[in-house]
Amino acid sequence: MLPKEMDWSRISHHSPENHFVKNIKKDDFRRIVSMMIDLVDRHNDRFFIKRAYVMSKLGFYIKNPFAFAREVKTYLKSRF
Repeated sequence: MLPKEMDWSRISHHSPENHFVKNIKKDDFRRIVSMMIDLVDRHNDRFFIKRAYVMSKLGFYIKNPFAFAREVKTYLKSRF
């Protein structure tokens, strides 16, 4: 089932080199996977940047809990 000499470095669940769908051309599959990876990376970057921002102001938020509540409200409004 598997070739004898397999390059395991190319096997990954998020590698655009993998081709899991028969009805999509390999080039189209790679393009779609690449777009999905970029989308998830951008989403994750925003979350971690926001978390780092909140953590940097933790002392301020402990002393001013209403400011923290305002930040959370603004963030949630932007998400939904």
